[in-house]
Amino acid sequence: LLGCGLGFDPHDNDYRRLDQTFIHLGSALTAYALSASLAFASCVLCVALSAIWCLWKIPHQRPVFRQLCIVAAVLASSASMAWRGDSLNFLAAISAFAAGGACFAVNRTLLRGWGHSVFHLFLCVYVHHSLMSSHGLAVALHREDVSAYLEAQRQVHPAF
Repeated sequence: LLGCGLGFDPHDNDYRRLDQTFIHLGSALTAYALSASLAFASCVLCVALSAIWCLWKIPHQRPVFRQLCIVAAVLASSASMAWRGDSLNFLAAISAFAAGGACFAVNRTLLRGWGHSVFHLFLCVYVHHSLMSSHGLAVALHREDVSAYLEAQRQVHPAF
């Protein structure tokens, strides 16, 4: 809206590019939060940096290209949920993202301009399931740390 009011192209302006830049950077952080793997997050970051480079160096891209890059970033950052076997949270998160994307797709026709807002409401469901998955990972990692600590204590103090 700000861009339209100031006479900017609503799809090709610095505000939109900044928004999408931070979405891509957030995908790398999400990848780390959902995997606890610096290597995996680094791979997602490399993909994100290439998408960011395209945003700023190829300025007149079609909006669908930018949206597909965001979909790829979300799928890449969420993939570790499926890889870890957390299929319930993965399917729920991706389904919410897809439902939001469908609302975004029919923004002008069926939803009369409210599609983007409804998309963000569906993102709340996506974030909820991502947080649930991340919490499950943290609990599992904590259990492994506690188990390793107890095993080390047993080796140092056999009566323990």
